[in-house]
Amino acid sequence: MERMGLDNVVTRHFSVLTQYGYNSAPIEVEAFEANKKIWPRLVNRFNTPNAMTSVLADLAHCDRAS
Repeated sequence: MERMGLDNVVTRHFSVLTQYGYNSAPIEVEAFEANKKIWPRLVNRFNTPNAMTSVLADLAHCDRAS
């Protein structure tokens, strides 16, 4: 998917959504599960003085872990 053009990515995404439905599309299920892991940590980080630095560090860590 990384080498596909944007128009092909969008077309494929909508095709998958049509086939599976929004709640069952594999990419949406994967995104939902990832968000469940990261959002609690991100919300807690916004209450700190260095919020943006902490958020970026968490996002970088999640990117390396996947």
